[in-house]
Amino acid sequence: MTEISITRTIYEYFDDIEDTEIRQNIIMYMEKYDIGNKGISTKTKHKIRFKNQIGGEHYEIKLKDGKTYYYNINDVQPISKTKYKMLFMTFDDINECACLTYGNKESNNSVLRIDGIKSFDECILCKDTQEIKPSLISGAHQKIINNNFLGCEKHKFKSGDILMQIILELVKNDTQFSHINKIELADSSQKKCYDIGLKLIYLRTMTHGIPYYAKFGFRPVLKTDYEDVFVYNRNNFKLNKTMKRDELLNIIKNKKKNMSNETYEIYKKYIKQHILNKENLNPVIFLSQTIKIVDNSMSENKNNKIKIIEEKKELSALCDFISNIYIDIYKFLGYKIYEKNLWVVHL
Repeated sequence: MTEISITRTIYEYFDDIEDTEIRQNIIMYMEKYDIGNKGISTKTKHKIRFKNQIGGEHYEIKLKDGKTYYYNINDVQPISKTKYKMLFMTFDDINECACLTYGNKESNNSVLRIDGIKSFDECILCKDTQEIKPSLISGAHQKIINNNFLGCEKHKFKSGDILMQIILELVKNDTQFSHINKIELADSSQKKCYDIGLKLIYLRTMTHGIPYYAKFGFRPVLKTDYEDVFVYNRNNFKLNKTMKRDELLNIIKNKKKNMSNETYEIYKKYIKQHILNKENLNPVIFLSQTIKIVDNSMSENKNNKIKIIEEKKELSALCDFISNIYIDIYKFLGYKIYEKNLWVVHL
């Protein structure tokens, strides 16, 4: 048990520039419930391997896909507000994967708050059903070298999806959360594009019709956001709208003033001719393929059928180009913006 500064811990875990909104959301929540800055951090080293029993720093839950996942939790008990707790889910005691804040049963607060779910692959490790020797694991970030993990190499998963499933399983099955009947979150989820975060609330609405967390049952807190935005956007997606070449070029022209010279040059080098070659474009496919170029260029197992950019400065400039135009494309396609970016799921 160690006494810590909670705000310092937040800034250490969420230290990227794109984490600003996440830090602000957590601190605002602390202020709302008068949670002080000093807290007691508790980390233990035991593991529990039963489906509905949770405990210690290393946790293990078996999900519906038949695989088992490991992750870490740093339990922080605020000193000045003992009815509240903060759980930081980490993979190396430095980088944060998610923050859970909730009141205990005596607080009369039945809402658990989630902030900052990240999609780092290292946030979790996948394990097959074979037993693994405890001596082989000293941390969720440690590279596992025995064959027990080989079956998971071909098992593709999205760590953000798994983390959300783990949180839902925790809240449903652990007795310390038995009074929780609602989970809320501010959708600050992002798609990492090299060194830039692209907001998934816009990207995923364009690609799937609904924001990322909606697939787990989350819905807007505001009734007007649900009826006038969520339902409208979902129906708008079904229209499968396209853009004329000149319409996309006009968006780029209007955003040029916000782009650096390097960004605009990369656009001319890799993107402009592709646009000029088509009279009509599907903007979702256009954005997805552009992002895929970045993902493929950064991948260890590159697909030679997709353009590969070796220069890191060019990858950064390409992502900056996307960040300048994707919200304008979202609006052009007729999607609406939520008045209050707060989401809730009832248990």
